[in-house]
Amino acid sequence: MTAAAWDWHAPFPYVERNVPQRHEAATMSARILLALGAICAGAIALFAFPERVQEKALSPKELPVVEHGIASYYGDQFQGRTTASGEPHDQNEMSAASRDLPLGSHARVTNLENGKSVDVEINDRGPYVHGRIIDLSKRAAKDLGIGRREGLAHVIVQAHPADQPTPELKDEVAHVAAEKQAKAAPPAAQNRRPKAVKTAAP
Repeated sequence: MTAAAWDWHAPFPYVERNVPQRHEAATMSARILLALGAICAGAIALFAFPERVQEKALSPKELPVVEHGIASYYGDQFQGRTTASGEPHDQNEMSAASRDLPLGSHARVTNLENGKSVDVEINDRGPYVHGRIIDLSKRAAKDLGIGRREGLAHVIVQAHPADQPTPELKDEVAHVAAEKQAKAAPPAAQNRRPKAVKTAAP
């Protein structure tokens, strides 16, 4: 082939084939480096400042009350009876009874058997049956999918300080959460001094 017959403007085939491959490889390498950098940054933050990470995750004022157990609901015979808050019980309201949560506080109840959730106001005390953690109004139980046939359901009850209607209730819920966390923590090992051993005089 002569120099006159060669088209110098035509692209080289091997260039067209290799350039996209090199670009794709460079892009993949950059993504891998960014991912590794993010992982390393998180590890450095965790080991260099563990107290800051823990403080942010377990802020006392943000610690929620979380309970797992059995939920039941009020029977029709309790309609109109005076609750611990002084209000008459209304089975058509979204209310509930709790042994520990402050009266007037708000809580979310989730039925672990079907995933349904409701928000209720605590206005009464109870239940006083072993294993049960909350008594629901008839309407709240219905919205959770708890019918007369079932009667009971496995639930999780959560009360967050930030969701409470007043500053006082925010503090009270945070206080209950701190107490429950302290009770759940394993007891600290006691530092026992070794007893002195008496020896006979030489």
